Amino acid sequence: MKRNISKITSTVTSGQVPQFAAEPEPWLAQQATQYELKYLLAHADDGVIWGVFDGNSFAFSSGVAPNSPDFRTETLRSCRLFGEQAELLLWRDESVWHSRLVVDGAGPARPSFTENQLLWGTEKKGSSARFTWVVDGSQGQSHAVPLPLTDEHFKRPGLDLFRPVRLQVRHYLGSDAGAAGMQRIILSRLVHLYAEEPKR
Repeated sequence: MKRNISKITSTVTSGQVPQFAAEPEPWLAQQATQYELKYLLAHADDGVIWGVFDGNSFAFSSGVAPNSPDFRTETLRSCRLFGEQAELLLWRDESVWHSRLVVDGAGPARPSFTENQLLWGTEKKGSSARFTWVVDGSQGQSHAVPLPLTDEHFKRPGLDLFRPVRLQVRHYLGSDAGAAGMQRIILSRLVHLYAEEPKR
């Protein structure tokens, strides 16, 4: 498949964020408000955590699915907050939290392309107000995504298994010194989470 490469202006900043460990949820809400970040995807020692921001605070997938862990800094390894215009990546190095913020719309122009990645989930097993618990029939994996999915989302004519959930990822390209103009992916960020609509 041919990639549609276009130039996007963006800025990248990084640093230590001790305030995240001190007050994680209020600090995340502040960042989400400032940079219009809607979704959260975190990896912890005990599983994957999804979150969604409602304009005031985050709701987490904890308790929606049997394997959805609580959101706790003690067990977190990394965390991504993302939206159409920006992504904030957090990761822990021993006891120190670091951040990388990518914001589109200002700064140097970089060649980039976006792709939509399929996520686990071939069957709906349950739901709450903001999350749907999905299980992958062939992989045995499950997670609770912050999307309102129905059974119809998982049906496609002629397919036994269909994965409707998509994660949009943007890749930024750059050149290595002395690489004779060859470009490679130097940075990637999450952009959007959505589901393919049911076929009517």
